[in-house]
Amino acid sequence: MGGAALRRLLEIGATTYVFDASREASQRAEVLGAEVFDGPAKVRDAADVLLLSLPSDEALLSVSKALFSSRGREIPVLDLSTVSVSASTRVRGAAQSSGAEYLDCPVIGGTSNAGSWTILVGAAEVASDARRALEALGRVELLGRFGDGLRLKLINNMLLAQQTAGICEAIVLARASGIDAARMQATLGAAGSIALGRLFLEVLPAALEGQTANAFSTGLLLKDARIALRLADATGADLPVTRSALQELALLASTDEREDFTALFARLAARE
Repeated sequence: MGGAALRRLLEIGATTYVFDASREASQRAEVLGAEVFDGPAKVRDAADVLLLSLPSDEALLSVSKALFSSRGREIPVLDLSTVSVSASTRVRGAAQSSGAEYLDCPVIGGTSNAGSWTILVGAAEVASDARRALEALGRVELLGRFGDGLRLKLINNMLLAQQTAGICEAIVLARASGIDAARMQATLGAAGSIALGRLFLEVLPAALEGQTANAFSTGLLLKDARIALRLADATGADLPVTRSALQELALLASTDEREDFTALFARLAARE
């Protein structure tokens, strides 16, 4: 998501400063036209609004140590990452101690849709500079309470995991019954069933033809489902369907979690 956000901001003419621990990602950012720094604290010193996009709790906590270890400029820090509410809360405390305003702002939408994302903000209001930065990336949804952006994003990705597991099982049953997966999709898709959503109707046929967006890896989907289950444990919610879906997807993804999650469909359809 960080690369997609960067490309969008450069598209609209924003001055951008970047730090990425990955040398390859830093080189790509420089080629695109961003000014690349060798540490996150330097980006904070240069920027008016700071955007974070990190893959895990561990990465967020590591970057936050460098960003908020001492008092710095009082700027808004907008976290686009999908991480746990507990990690985000820890980072918020560190940010406030250093003079920064930290908000959870996870996004819904594919990497190719930057500019039309839905951005789930855990706040009742956002400063004008921060709002302009977010609105450059998509529609801003203010949710009032800190952490609610992350809570809703985790619910969204929990539903995605459930639907992905369900489609995988549909492919398995179709093949076991002697029905081609593509024929199953085309026939049921044309029937207009209330049971079928965009993942089945639009994404599945492309995946069965070997066309994957390479936008959201199976590993990230599994990571988000696990965080959702930790949230469920903390709140006392019982999610047996999600637990079952996570177990099934983890088994199916054991070969390569870096591939796009929709590649699971094609692999199952081709399995002897």
